[in-house]
Amino acid sequence: PVWYYYVTTLLLKTPEPTLILMGIAISATLRPGELRTSAVYLLTPTALIIVASFFDQAHLGLRRILPAYPFLFALIAVSSFDKRCQLCKQVYLGLIAWVCMASLLAYPNYLSYFNVLSGGSDNAPYLLDDSNVDWGQDLPALADWQSQNGDQTLKLRYFGIVEPAHYGVQYTRMPDAEVANPKLGVYAISAHNLVYFRKAAYQANRPDLDWLTRYKPFDQVGGSIYLYRFP
Repeated sequence: PVWYYYVTTLLLKTPEPTLILMGIAISATLRPGELRTSAVYLLTPTALIIVASFFDQAHLGLRRILPAYPFLFALIAVSSFDKRCQLCKQVYLGLIAWVCMASLLAYPNYLSYFNVLSGGSDNAPYLLDDSNVDWGQDLPALADWQSQNGDQTLKLRYFGIVEPAHYGVQYTRMPDAEVANPKLGVYAISAHNLVYFRKAAYQANRPDLDWLTRYKPFDQVGGSIYLYRFP
């Protein structure tokens, strides 16, 4: 566990224009003026949430510090009324348009979103896991993929407790023995499980367990389920 986990997660999963807007807003409040009072009310709870996260050893995902975002967004809105910087108005509009575009491009895979600088959602399992990437949200998308690809039965290992058949997924459970020795067929594996395989490979010094390094998926469903075909 590291104290800066949640700050790093915020930097990886927040769109770049939003990070820039936050930086502009915070810098605007450092100058003498009317924004100082607003900054005290908005940055104080933000700081308390972030500092408290330093002592949270659970590392369960960005959701643990989500309450900080409304205060930061309010600060962005308040700082946009800073009359001393006319150029900032145009910059704000451009950044807001950029945020809207990023949101449209990420649809509908918001849970597994990572910003461009971090490598995007394709790089997600190499950086973080759990609810940052995968909370079992893509079972409906997996059922759609099956119906579009001949309803072939999958060997499934996914992160969640809901019965996949409720969504129409045709599957058999992937046995533990097949982590090291996959058989013929198509495997659908959640990103969280792939990270678990990698951790197990590191702890046991078993590179053959690390699917993220050993194999390349032929397709990806949503932002969290990776598909592998053998041979």
